[in-house]
Amino acid sequence: MSIFKRLFARKRQKDEAAARLYRRIVEQARLPEFYESLGVPDSVEGRFDLLALHAFLVMEALSPTEPEGAQALFDLMFDDLESNLRELGASDIRIGARVKKLAQDFLGRSQAYRTALENQDDSLLMAALDRNVFAKAASTPPALQALARYTRRCRAAQETANAQFPPIEMAT
Repeated sequence: MSIFKRLFARKRQKDEAAARLYRRIVEQARLPEFYESLGVPDSVEGRFDLLALHAFLVMEALSPTEPEGAQALFDLMFDDLESNLRELGASDIRIGARVKKLAQDFLGRSQAYRTALENQDDSLLMAALDRNVFAKAASTPPALQALARYTRRCRAAQETANAQFPPIEMAT
């Protein structure tokens, strides 16, 4: 097999793997339990924040052993977000700026979640979740606690690298 065929075969495999992960992330972020039981706003912003949270968790799990996979997932996610913006009617002139803003938002959220998780600080994690996921809606302490526990369980689970997530606990 020529070197070019091997390179293209590897790239195609990485792209297919990233697409599988991304589909699972989107499916998880759209689960009704987040919106109905935890009160996450069922809006463009709320859906983006759950997508960002799950993508962050998978990318964090992938980064130590498969940084190229994490990058491929990031690239695919933002290509998809750009396509969605176009479908929503955003003008071509503004697409680049909006995608750049979404990427900055994602990176900022990722850093806040990473810091809270690394410091094992529930108050920091709940504050980050409240500030981001519940930015457009009032949260409740039980919902924030449930989402924080879920986030910690996802971070601890090895299956998260394959976009397999633990069950969502309902807020009590």
